[in-house]
Amino acid sequence: MGFLLSLIVSLVVVGQVRSQNRRPTISFITQPEIVTDIGGDIEMKCTIQYASDYPVIWMKLDSVDRNNDLPITTGTTLILTDPRFNIDFDKETSTYTLKINDIQETDGSIYQCQVITALTDKVHADVPLIVRRPPIISDNSTRSVVTWE
Repeated sequence: MGFLLSLIVSLVVVGQVRSQNRRPTISFITQPEIVTDIGGDIEMKCTIQYASDYPVIWMKLDSVDRNNDLPITTGTTLILTDPRFNIDFDKETSTYTLKINDIQETDGSIYQCQVITALTDKVHADVPLIVRRPPIISDNSTRSVVTWE
């Protein structure tokens, strides 16, 4: 009888540990993309489940050279010291909101919300930010002089 009780207690404890150690998931990411003008303000949202024990990071990806990917935040701390960037966290919904004010052309990129689950593993979702440039009107016409005799 003691063995059976011990086995049941062990199974309950293992079940509780497994439910507490669920793999984090990103249940919402701003989609499909954000399109804005230079000088605009944007928000990117990333809602995460089961990630209370894992680091959450917003990254700006470099499509040309992935070695130049730029970490922006870790949790609710800004890594980037640019006053145009801000991070908010809503505890009720487990949503991290990255805000960028006064958008510049160089802000255009893919932004990635990451949950680091192990040294070589992460859960991630991407948000493309497209920055529209104002049209440039150039006069490429050739000028000619017409004379009448």
